[in-house]
Formats: sequence, C-alpha cells, structure tokens
Amino acid sequence: MTEYDAAALRAALREQRKNSGLTQSELARLSGVSVRTIRHIELGHVVQPRHESVRRLFAVLGPPATRTLAIDLLGPLVVRRGGVLLIRSPQQRALVGLLALQPTGIVSHAEIVDVLWGHAPPVTHRELLYAIVSRLRRHLGDTAIETLSSGYRLNVDLDQVDVCRFAEQSARARNGGDLRAFVDALGLWRGPVLADLPEALRQHSRALSLQQQRIATTVAFADRAFADCGAGVLPWLADLAESEPWHEELHARLILVLASNGRQADAIFAYQRIRDRLDRDLGLLPGPALKRAHESVLRQEAPLLRPKR
Repeated sequence: MTEYDAAALRAALREQRKNSGLTQSELARLSGVSVRTIRHIELGHVVQPRHESVRRLFAVLGPPATRTLAIDLLGPLVVRRGGVLLIRSPQQRALVGLLALQPTGIVSHAEIVDVLWGHAPPVTHRELLYAIVSRLRRHLGDTAIETLSSGYRLNVDLDQVDVCRFAEQSARARNGGDLRAFVDALGLWRGPVLADLPEALRQHSRALSLQQQRIATTVAFADRAFADCGAGVLPWLADLAESEPWHEELHARLILVLASNGRQADAIFAYQRIRDRLDRDLGLLPGPALKRAHESVLRQEAPLLRPKR
C-alpha cells in the first residue's frame, strides 16, 4: 500500500492546482475525484488518501518538475506543460482533441470544419480556422501543428500523447507482460475518451476504437489474472462494466472475478442484472460467454484469486 506524507501532499496539491488556474470543482470534473475529497486532502483532514484518487489528481496536474508538453485524451481533455493547463477555449480544445485522436495522420479541412461548426459553418470559417491554429501554436509551440495542403497534422513526440502510450503499454501487457503492465496501461484512463468535448468527438470512430481497445485490454487482464492466480482486476472490470452495460464478454469476466473473490451472491446478482438488461433493452437472451460464467458460479468452479506475494 502506498503511503503519503500528508503535509507534503496537501501543499503540492494546493500549489499545483492554483498554478494550473483550477478551482476545486474544475479539478474534480477533470480528474473524476470528488470535490469533497480534494477539499479534505487540501485541509489535511485525510491522512492517507486512496492511491487511485492521488493518481487521478496528479494525472491532471502533472509533476511540477517537468516542462514537457502532455496531451491526454483518455478522459476529459487535459493539455498541460508541467503543472500548467494550457488551453481553455472550447474551439481550441476541440481542434487539439481531433488532431490528437489521429496523432500520426493528417486531418482534413473538411473534417475539422465539420467538428468545429457542424453543417452550417460561417462564411469566414477558413480565416477562423487559421486564427485558431495560430493561437494553439502559441500555447503548444510553433511546430506543434503542421500545415499541409490537405489539412493539419499534430507534430509532437508520440509519448506526449496518452493515446500512444496506452497503445504501447497495452501491447506490452497483452504480449507477455505481468499483471502490473496491465495496471500501468489501464491506469492512463480517467474516463471516456474526450469526455468533456462535443459528441462529434466523443463518437468519433477513433474514440470508439480506443474504447474497444480498453475493453479488450481489461478482458485480457482478467484472463491473465486467472492464469497467474493473481488479484487486483476487479476494480478495473467493475468500473468499465458500468459504462458498457451490454458487453457480454466484459460482464462474463466480471461475474467470474466476483465469484473468484469470494463474492458468490454479487456474482449471481451481476448475471441477473445483465440478463434482465439484455432482455429489456435489446430483446436478447444471454450469449454463450454469460451462460458459461453463470454455470461456473453456480457450480462453484471459479478459481480463487489471491494477491501475489
């Protein structure tokens, strides 16, 4: 269990939040940590906060010693250099989010105009787009956005974009990494992709593909936990299952892991919930994966998961 120096943590959190120009409410929205928790940490009322809460807070604020640019999409958009948040303009944030979704590709003028203005762009949209890009370059660096004849491209190191780090760490975890490698990959996620940006970005094909990669990595984590007799996968499964209410493979793993953690009644209830949801919302019966998980629980065949020593 991670232990913290309560006084140092309180001072660092307050200082970096203020340096970033964030209120406690704004930091709560970006990090997914409650305002009450942030307030209690800053006041010193919490001696040992949850590690996950601290990780989420400083994922937004960033370590104070670095001046490296970071663009984080796996949750509400965060663009920062060190502990300083750089961009607040909605249109600038939307453009950065769109470019960072495709960090190695060219984003066409047509796609950018559609995301920023929809089906009725202003007559002066080209001039407005040029101005938006110019302002972003002042924040991100003169060479951070490349102009091409067909559109624009983000021009930063790939490890400065959390999407790229997730792809690399997820591949490493799934190709023989230990359980800690899965935690490192999934720990980059703070919520749905670009959760605070317009629907056109949240439902972008690349955003949806990233969510599928998150699911696949979580399912692989559960399977590896069973194979290695390890524990720790349950919080990741439970969190993701809430946002994927009809994903049968995901819920099947959740059911098995609940049972493997000695929570037989919770496992049966989880099966009943998704069975009823599938019937009510989609008119479907549980598929093979859910049926096998349910039968395994009823027969008490799920292996017991224990933390590795």
